[in-house]
Amino acid sequence: MAWVLYFISVLWIALGCLLILYTEQTTAQGKEIVERFGRVPSAITAAVAGVLLIAAAFSGRNTTVVVIIGLLALGKGVVLFVNPGEIYEKSLAWWFEQASEQTYRFTGIVLLILGTAILSWA
Repeated sequence: MAWVLYFISVLWIALGCLLILYTEQTTAQGKEIVERFGRVPSAITAAVAGVLLIAAAFSGRNTTVVVIIGLLALGKGVVLFVNPGEIYEKSLAWWFEQASEQTYRFTGIVLLILGTAILSWA
């Protein structure tokens, strides 16, 4: 199951680099993808990623942090699926319409750091 950690960490590193270097293009592409798929596939993707992270956490080092990240992803999937107070639509409206370029770049930095950390722990 270590391959799951490698895959997710490389994906996060790549996405973080894209958010830092090509902010406008990455967010525009992300908006197209989210609009095409919708809420339920996004919720299922987050929940599956969380379950995979939890399952793969025990094949690497520092399992506690990876399990916590997996639980957060699983919780995100459940919240998106239930969608209390239309949180999905409100968060997307904030992310794609109100968030600044610095917010996107900061998110890219966080993704780059988390991806690198998980890659080193795998």
